[in-house]
Amino acid sequence: MVHINAGIAALVLVLVIGKRSGFGKTAFRPHNLPFVMLGAALLWFGWFGFNAGSAFAADGVAGLAWLNTTVAAAAAILGWLATERLRDGKGTSLGAASGAVAGLVAITPAAGSLSRSGPSCSVPLRVSSRPSRSV
Repeated sequence: MVHINAGIAALVLVLVIGKRSGFGKTAFRPHNLPFVMLGAALLWFGWFGFNAGSAFAADGVAGLAWLNTTVAAAAAILGWLATERLRDGKGTSLGAASGAVAGLVAITPAAGSLSRSGPSCSVPLRVSSRPSRSV
């Protein structure tokens, strides 16, 4: 009920305020990049508690969730910076912050489920562990 109320209130506010001046015509860059980096760092730190804390114990599942959270955010940063470098010729710290948040969001549903052996390692093991048929 609370979420429905908040959603309707946000929709009404958007309709009352209207479009942002210059929307779609100019790029809106952040006015304070250190605050963007601080916000991304605080989100990353808090996300550890969210993902690893979902295990409800300080055990291997929580450790795995913490590791997957770190690796996913770092990989997303590298991917975002590589995309910016190919597209614009240089990576930006704003892009790194965006990549970190995207990686955190992407890993959240499976943070405690992915193992080190993952799909890339388990497929060759399954293929090689099939019993050989002798003729």
